[in-house]
Amino acid sequence: MTRKAAWVFVAILSVAVIVPEVVYAATGTFSSSSSSSALTATNSSTGRAINAASNSGYTGVFARTSSSGTTPTIYATSKSNTDGAAAIYGYQSSYANSELYGVWGRSNADSGRGVYGLAASPVGQNYGVFGRTLSSDDQATGVFGWASAGTGGTIGVWGEADSSDGIGVFGLGGGSAGIGMYGIGSAAGVVGIGGSGTPGTAYGVVSTGDMLLGGHLNTFSGEMAGTCSVAESTTTKICTFTDPFSFNPIVMLTPTANPSPLGGYWVTNQTAEGFTINVVTAPAGGAFTFNYMVVGVAAGPAGLARFEQAAPR
Repeated sequence: MTRKAAWVFVAILSVAVIVPEVVYAATGTFSSSSSSSALTATNSSTGRAINAASNSGYTGVFARTSSSGTTPTIYATSKSNTDGAAAIYGYQSSYANSELYGVWGRSNADSGRGVYGLAASPVGQNYGVFGRTLSSDDQATGVFGWASAGTGGTIGVWGEADSSDGIGVFGLGGGSAGIGMYGIGSAAGVVGIGGSGTPGTAYGVVSTGDMLLGGHLNTFSGEMAGTCSVAESTTTKICTFTDPFSFNPIVMLTPTANPSPLGGYWVTNQTAEGFTINVVTAPAGGAFTFNYMVVGVAAGPAGLARFEQAAPR
């Protein structure tokens, strides 16, 4: 081979090696009937196995499965055991002051889930869905739920725990002026409904600290507060609660008129079912009415320590 021919051969060889690295097909399709993978890409170094990008308004990667079955459209597996490792990572890199999403999920099904998270390990303090925000602005939210329909008894965030000592929703305000749970509502800020457990163990609301009210304390039943009258010509009146207390209560009486003609009054037989009003002298000229307030005195719900457990982190 002459020197000139050798240079031509080297030039042709160089083009053959370099061109495949810099030339990309504008469009292309392929199909496969394989029972394994139609496309496999491996990068043994630190780069990406597949890198996809598209123009504005288009999808970088589009995937679709058949119209039946439970096979996921995109399935990713991470074998790393390092904290922070993720099988799928969504990153919205723009810092624009807009509602931008790192991950966005949507389902059109009547009982669908836009995003579903499952922590499959049966042990450990794991999380099906974990939300976190680094913003210090007011109302920045780690997890935000919004039921945007204009009608119906919808729920923005629902928490449910099936375990015997589970907590459906747990709130922690860890700062010096933090608030564990904050509710605002046109009808009620917070509503608690006790279950049908053993009396004295099922409560609508439990507080292990002091209660602070900025408004009025109201009751819609005659159990916590009400009236009871001693009839004319009698010296006792048994007052019965419609819904018995779980524990024997303390009863406080207030006469609605001058009690001097009665010669004195007191309460006996304070039980979970009711109490008895006693007077020295029977009322004359009609019944004598007392207002009463009742407070049940409990030793504390069983397993009270579970209401004071350290916050999950």
